[in-house]
Amino acid sequence: MRRAITILACALTALSLTACKSSDAQQQVANPIEPPGSICERVQPTLTGNWKVEDSEPWARAPLSDSCWLIDTAQSSHRIRIALSVLSVTAAEYVDFRKAEVQDLRGSAYVTAPVDGGVGPESWAVVPAAAAPWIVVRSNDRLIRLKQNSDGEGGIDELRTVARAITTVPGGLPAAKAVIERPECTRGTMAAEGALAGKAIVRRDSVVGGFAYCQWGSSNHVVYSRAGRVGSDPALDFISMRSAGIAASVGVHPVNVGTEGWQQSNGYLAYRVGQQTFVGVAAVPDIPSAKLLAVAQAMAPAYGG
Repeated sequence: MRRAITILACALTALSLTACKSSDAQQQVANPIEPPGSICERVQPTLTGNWKVEDSEPWARAPLSDSCWLIDTAQSSHRIRIALSVLSVTAAEYVDFRKAEVQDLRGSAYVTAPVDGGVGPESWAVVPAAAAPWIVVRSNDRLIRLKQNSDGEGGIDELRTVARAITTVPGGLPAAKAVIERPECTRGTMAAEGALAGKAIVRRDSVVGGFAYCQWGSSNHVVYSRAGRVGSDPALDFISMRSAGIAASVGVHPVNVGTEGWQQSNGYLAYRVGQQTFVGVAAVPDIPSAKLLAVAQAMAPAYGG
């Protein structure tokens, strides 16, 4: 509209003046528009090979991140999952995340430890002998995690190539909205903030498999609640915990939530509502059990409990 008015003014002025400078009739664009798309959509055109992009369900890692898939169009099992932190990550926080990963690996089935990632001095990689590798990079104050699909081809060298492409992607890393929330998840916010010991400054709520998948995050922790039917991850976790609890295994105990609930000593909790709905509630890194039980009890009505 401003350009049209300027051009009209020039035309009217021409009746009494000999000329109107063209520079007066043109409006300059001062601020370029940020290119759209997820990090996968931005990096895909820069990679060799034929890749397509798909959305990914939430990836329960800290810091809270948005994730997506790069999938080889010739072999769908050959895929790379990329997660980009919603919030900025300081150098000190980045060091703490590496320390937390080292601790997690010590208590896991992976007989390995992080090694140099090969993508800048701060990056690290984990290359298990019998599982898919992953790599972690910090670029433009954001944490980026890339993981190879366990059933596909490729390897750590391919992850390094993609990670380097991300650090130099045209248009830079996409901005992220801090809060994406759903009404089903608000009933758990107070309890989640109690577990986080502060306000949930970042939120990622979605619907996965017909159930609310709720995530509340601080700068260094994530609390989440997710659900599924028979055969889902929450269902399998419930069965595993229930079996351990019935066998009186150390570190698993029953809890009062839903129809039947069980909780591990690290806080992770699984319960069922009726016979068909199973819910998992956890934190990354671990948070005391009582605080996660409060989250589970607050969220149970959202799953029919």
